[in-house]
Amino acid sequence: MEKFISFFEDSRSFYLIKTDMLGRYTYVNQFFKDKFGHISSNFIGTDISNTVYEEDLHKCNETVIKCVQNPGRVFSTLIRKPAPDQTFYWTYWEFQCITNDLDEPQEIICFGTDFTELIKHSDIIRQYAFQTAHHIRKPITEISRLLNDIKEKNQGQEDESVYKMEKALNELNGGLHHLLNAVVNNGDFRFLINKPKEINKITIVDDDKIYLFMINKMIQNIDSKITCFSFQTGQEAIINIDKDQPDIVLLDIHMPDYDGWDFLNDMMIKGYRNPVIIVSSSIDPNDILKAKNFPNVINYITKPVENAVLLELLKGK
Repeated sequence: MEKFISFFEDSRSFYLIKTDMLGRYTYVNQFFKDKFGHISSNFIGTDISNTVYEEDLHKCNETVIKCVQNPGRVFSTLIRKPAPDQTFYWTYWEFQCITNDLDEPQEIICFGTDFTELIKHSDIIRQYAFQTAHHIRKPITEISRLLNDIKEKNQGQEDESVYKMEKALNELNGGLHHLLNAVVNNGDFRFLINKPKEINKITIVDDDKIYLFMINKMIQNIDSKITCFSFQTGQEAIINIDKDQPDIVLLDIHMPDYDGWDFLNDMMIKGYRNPVIIVSSSIDPNDILKAKNFPNVINYITKPVENAVLLELLKGK
């Protein structure tokens, strides 16, 4: 281990720090000192909270708890740290708990690197996708409406040209959906809670009655043994979550009065650890970024939900 650590002492690409079990720095390498020297001239003995963006402190605490519970295993997290210009740096860290000869937790060792530019580029891509989707979805919706009008006028009579147009429109909409989900997740959505191996009960929270009906039907078609608890308000869902004990929650975020963010905040306050998948029509980078701050959120997918996507989420197929 010491030889491995010595390799990073003079690194100009990776941070290396050590803390005691009270969260105080006992060692930082020169690269860390140079990067965050605007925060302190001497980190040794100071609390790590001084160098972590306040809203990300819970990530540090949860990662440390995992390390202490699983000595020797490595756990990762994405943490923001204050920058000199009042913004912040994005940093990716891997934590490990080191024990003494009695197998008692002795210190936490952390290796980190800067992800700021990567996150900035990802956000630019997401923002472009968000603007593009807004312009594309409107004509798709209008064309779909016109096709439905034509089908009604034909009074159920088959029309090959309408069929081909409808098929092409569905393919376009499906392609757009896959693209948006790829941009939303983009390989950097951090899973802080693992998806359960088996899903028997699902809580669905959405203010759209039609969506609730459709998603229930899709789930039953995939597995009729799954029990669904549907709620049009987050208040109802949070009241019943302890009784229902869902294996997973499918959550809309933009709802009137009490929205998805309120629901997630209450989950944290009440200590509920049920995994949550956000299902939203929004691909706003700010919503995606905000979702990453909630430890229960394991994924973020966009509407409309395709059967193949739902099958993958529920069955891993």
